[in-house]
Amino acid sequence: MGVEIKFLGGVRQIGGNMLIFITSGIGYIFDFGVNMALLKRKERLGIRKIREKLREHGLIPDIEMLEEEHHIKIKAIFISHGHMDHWQGIKGLPPRRRGIPIYCSPFTCEWVKRQMGKEAHEFNFKKLNLTLDPVGEKRFYDDEKIRVVPFIVDHSIPDACSFLIIDKVHNKRIIYTGDFRDHGPLSQQVLEPRQSQFWTYFKNYLKSSSVDAFICDATNYSDIIKYNTEEDVEYDVRRLINAFGESLIFVVISTLSDIYRIHTICKVCQKTHRNIRIDGEYGQVVNILKDSSTYSIASGIVSPLLNLKVIDSHERQEIERNPQKFLIISTPHRIFRLISGVSRDIIEGSCCIISTSEHFVEELGISTKDFKDEISSYGVQVYESHASGHVYPDRMMSIIEALQPSTVYPIHTNYPEGVAKFIRGHRVPTEVCIPQLNERYVV
Repeated sequence: MGVEIKFLGGVRQIGGNMLIFITSGIGYIFDFGVNMALLKRKERLGIRKIREKLREHGLIPDIEMLEEEHHIKIKAIFISHGHMDHWQGIKGLPPRRRGIPIYCSPFTCEWVKRQMGKEAHEFNFKKLNLTLDPVGEKRFYDDEKIRVVPFIVDHSIPDACSFLIIDKVHNKRIIYTGDFRDHGPLSQQVLEPRQSQFWTYFKNYLKSSSVDAFICDATNYSDIIKYNTEEDVEYDVRRLINAFGESLIFVVISTLSDIYRIHTICKVCQKTHRNIRIDGEYGQVVNILKDSSTYSIASGIVSPLLNLKVIDSHERQEIERNPQKFLIISTPHRIFRLISGVSRDIIEGSCCIISTSEHFVEELGISTKDFKDEISSYGVQVYESHASGHVYPDRMMSIIEALQPSTVYPIHTNYPEGVAKFIRGHRVPTEVCIPQLNERYVV
């Protein structure tokens, strides 16, 4: 008998990741997500206080029943990053189980606590600092059963990480990627030049030992998407700024925590001499970012973002006088309030660029089309320029070929059967297992 993996979420869907690893009567949970699209659909149906009753509405499993069913004790929870679809489920932990240690990176820890508000003090958060040499610097979790080595990854939020899980009891090695990409600024400017992507580091650390299971982000398989990078977004935004030279420009991103997209927009504004302004509570992001692992590892990316100005009443007056000098970054939750507060003469004829890294439905529960239609009704011309926060399928294959794991488990995808055939079609010496919800797999 080896280590067991049970998939409690993130199967046949985008978002809602939740996995439990069981070894010798002890359970370890990796991500504690909720399917945000399903959650928001239930909210639109008028179900009240659903976020306070996640277990009762079947959005997360009952931890105590899980422990009883498998005759185990949950010892620790690990969160890969700060997107709600990977951590919101912890709010459904029963009060007597909220002492379970929850390990996550510094930004993730503070970001999640900020989102939770006063309730956060009821939980036992513990920070795992991310470095480019977590083993050498002893920045990992270790007990008598397992070792968990986190490694920073490029995603659409700071301090996202993957995990190498080493089961000491059965001598098994598992990689859980979390959500990641290799085409963003963190990869291109820091990780690639230093040859420090997680798969390279883990392979070097394991030396001749094999990877027994590779649980992989497969979000981008089969969805009709453009193979865009941050450089493509930079080109598109610059072209539109030039086309709307006398108009106010809005850029709508999913969330102000997407610092890599803000970094890209900043580069464009420097080249086009536009003043960038942030609409929203960006100060919260900055305060958390200053103590993040991302700042320590990629200060060249982060430092210019710490002093960006937020719109206030004085800034609003200046924007009204000289709209052609400004580009405003906003979010879907705030953009309509912003537009309503600016003179109609300025708004009509302006340009709005929707530029996301995540699926609109996944993060917000609304479609891009509905959002575009509403913005357009104000006389604003809407364009799109996106670059995914997730790895593209061809690059996923390159990583699988480099690691040659015994078995690949594709998750965080709507098309697992297609992913399996895609991997098999590359004739790599690995098995592909399509995980089923609540099924147990022995590694």
